[in-house]
Amino acid sequence: MSDLDLFKITIPPELGGHALRALDIVEIITALGTGDGSAG
Repeated sequence: MSDLDLFKITIPPELGGHALRALDIVEIITALGTGDGSAG
């Protein structure tokens, strides 16, 4: 997950993050949880 920068999805771009919307974050976590239950 760190290789994909998933830990930066809520950080503003000014600070080196991606600043995704809440709905996008939920979709990402749901997809990760589907593939690996311990991830989401």
